[in-house]
Parts: sequence; structure tokens; C-alpha cells
Amino acid sequence: MGRPICIPCNREYACHKNEVVVLIRDALYFGDEWRCPGCDHALVMGIAPQPFTYSDLPQFDETLRRYENQIRARVGKVEA
Repeated sequence: MGRPICIPCNREYACHKNEVVVLIRDALYFGDEWRCPGCDHALVMGIAPQPFTYSDLPQFDETLRRYENQIRARVGKVEA
């Protein structure tokens, strides 16, 4: 798979950081943050196929609190 391309800048994104935390519905995943070197737009791709924790596990709330400040993207909401 090739690199994503920024349409406004016509430049390829570059991998900025590996293993960023992403919250997708009720689970935490690791993914890679990519940035456009022209406009600094960011996206996350290469998301792990399995979460490293999810809401059905007893330690989920504690893990979510521990990673709260590191979450780079959120898709959906966690039900309290």
C-alpha cells in the first residue's frame, strides 16, 4: 500500500509517530500518525487489527484513564 496523498498540497504524507492511541467506540487501539509535510494535516492509519483493551474487560476504565491524554483520535463514544 502506498502513502496517502494530501489533495490540497499534492504531497505524500510521512509517518510522524508509531503506536498512537485511538479510541474506536468502546476499545483502545494502536495506530500510526501520518502528517502532510506541506500543511501539517494529520491522520491515523495502520490501526492494529485487535484492540489492546476494550470495555468488556475489568481493567478498561483504569486503562482508559491512564491513556486519556494520549488519545489522538476518537470514533464513537464510550458509554459511562
